Amino acid sequence: MKTITGIAVVCLLGLLGNAYAQKTGPQIRFGNFEQYGLHEASVKDILSQPKFTSLTPGCKVVSFDINGTEPNKEFIGPYHSKSNMLTSDQIRYIRSLYKNCKMWMCNIHVKCSDGTEYVLGKGDTEFSIYNFTITE
Repeated sequence: MKTITGIAVVCLLGLLGNAYAQKTGPQIRFGNFEQYGLHEASVKDILSQPKFTSLTPGCKVVSFDINGTEPNKEFIGPYHSKSNMLTSDQIRYIRSLYKNCKMWMCNIHVKCSDGTEYVLGKGDTEFSIYNFTITE
């Protein structure tokens, strides 16, 4: 049991280390969720402010993907947005989620006025920076 727990902790730290390494560049926020990471939230919470904002002056989110999974089902997505706002398809998908479903946001493209571009949460799972477990 201790070995399995130890291996799980090492794997989790490895995943968090990789996700943290990709969080360089401008700081962004989705909705009312101020920090990157794991969140437990209702569909209502996620949809209450359905957009990304930049906390770094001169930068803006220009696109992002949403993926997810339902308990005991396969990977769903990506649902793509070409702006900082959720699309109608993304909103429809989020509204279909129920307790214990997982949803994550990744491939968040940010452009800055100095010409630099960043991709935060590059990839489709372990590198995403906003991860949600639906609570109700």
